[in-house]
Order: sequence, then C-alpha cells, then structure tokens
Amino acid sequence: MLIGEIIRGLLAGVIAGLASGFLGVSPGGILVPVISLLLPFSQHVAQGLSLIVQAPPTSASGLAAYSRKRQWPAFVPIMLISGGFIIGGPIGALIAKVCSERELRWMYVGYLLILTALSALKSSRRRVSASGPEHVKPCLYVVLVCIGIIAGISSGLLGIGGGLAITALCVVLLHRDRHEANALSLAITAMPLTLPAAWVYVRHGWHLPWEIIGCLVVGLALGAWTGAVFANRLTERTLKAAFTTLLIAMTVYMTVIASRT
Repeated sequence: MLIGEIIRGLLAGVIAGLASGFLGVSPGGILVPVISLLLPFSQHVAQGLSLIVQAPPTSASGLAAYSRKRQWPAFVPIMLISGGFIIGGPIGALIAKVCSERELRWMYVGYLLILTALSALKSSRRRVSASGPEHVKPCLYVVLVCIGIIAGISSGLLGIGGGLAITALCVVLLHRDRHEANALSLAITAMPLTLPAAWVYVRHGWHLPWEIIGCLVVGLALGAWTGAVFANRLTERTLKAAFTTLLIAMTVYMTVIASRT
C-alpha cells in the first residue's frame, strides 16, 4: 500500500470524526463522500468501508467529551432506537445489493435533501419526555423504534451510521435540543450496530482493504473527540447552522458526483 493512501485514509477518518463529534452525528454521514473524494473506491466499497469502521466505538471519545458538561442520554431511548436500528440495517443493505452505483448516489442525494429540510424546520418548544404520563409512553416508544428503523435502513442502504437521521428526527419529532440529540446519536453510534449490514456487504464479495479500515478507525477516534470538545463551546443556534451547512455541502458534492456517473 502506498504511503499516500495511508495518509488519505487517516485524513478521511479525521474529517469524518470531526463532523461526528462536532455535530453529534455518526461519522458515516460524511465518511462516504469523503472516501469518494480522497480514495479511489466505488460507491459500494465506500459504503462497505464506512459500515465496518463504524463498528468500533469511535464515537465514544466524542460522547465522553459531551458527558463532561452534560448528562448521559437516557437508557430507554438508546435501547429502543438501537433495537429499531438492528432491524433496519440488514434490510437497507439487501436493497443496496440490487442497486447500481448511480442509483445509490442519487439515493444519497435524496436522503441528504430530506435531512436538510428536516434540519431547517423549527421544532416546537414543548419537549416530549420519556418520563411523561403513562398514556404518552407507548406512543413515544413507537416513535423511538421507528426512528431506529429509519436510521438503520438508511445506514445499510447508503453505508452511513444513521446518526444524521437520529439527530434530525429527535429534534423534529421529539423536540429535543440539539446538544441532547447529539449526545443520544453519539451514544447509539458508539455501539456496533452497523455490523449486520456490513456483513451483507462483505458476503456480497466487495473487496474491502483492511489497511485503510485501520487508518479510518484511528482518524475517526481522534477527530470525534476534538469535534465534541469544540461543540460544547457553541450555542444551540450555531450548532443548528453548522449542521444545516454540512448537509447542504454534502448534497451539492454528491449531486456533482452522481451526475458524472
């Protein structure tokens, strides 16, 4: 392997890790476009790499930085969203198997456009709490599982960690503030929930270079901690603007890539 590829692998990991810790999203949300930009891999391989490198708890360093100033996310939402994620991940990966590279890239663009629209919505001031009245809890639990399923399907289909969807949907549907949604997303993506979908990619026969995987994992861990440290110093409004800006930039880039396929 060339030294240049190792350096680009580390750089891709650091960039995705910074975005993960800074915005509280899984690194796969930006890792697939960054891999496509820096490394000579197809869309399917980029997605498979993304899913595998997110299996180690690379976002744990970012979550630890959040927890120094804020409470850890509640256990029940983490488990419910994670359960839905495990269901949705393999479903998305199986769909990706029958899609062409061009189709996957345009799906990625559509996914980013939807998330950008959700991010731009102003959430209500009333927050939905898991500790609310008993008659609210069943409805809340269903919403949490559905968020997990949507994030899981998007993860398996597009090779992302689902953190972008979790953060956006928790803000819009549950009316959580941005910092709380970020911490919840990081807690969920710290678990190896992408492994079932990653196994589908490996079984399909796409060659995934393990040296690059190691470089990406190291870069992700370093970047996630650094990004979370900076995020703790920012206001809710600034984080929302940064989140929306990232989505728009990724959408423009992936649109250009998809149009050239």
